[in-house]
Amino acid sequence: MNSEQCFLQAQECIKQQNVVGAIALLTQAISIDERYTEAYLLRGQILYSIGDKAGAEADMQKVLELDPERLSTVNGEYSTKRASCH
Repeated sequence: MNSEQCFLQAQECIKQQNVVGAIALLTQAISIDERYTEAYLLRGQILYSIGDKAGAEADMQKVLELDPERLSTVNGEYSTKRASCH
């Protein structure tokens, strides 16, 4: 299975509310392609939603490292989620 297939299967897991499966598939996608920003971004969002703020932050940092132009996307998503948790 390639990284894109893992990502697509992770999206299906999310639709079925299988968070653990989605995280595992996204981690697999990242291990296949360490520059797969979308996988880091989605995994970070999932981690944040389950309360793993450190894991989410690490993934968002990696997204910014790989694609600095995504700053507004990542910052906006992370800031919005942080505000809704307070």
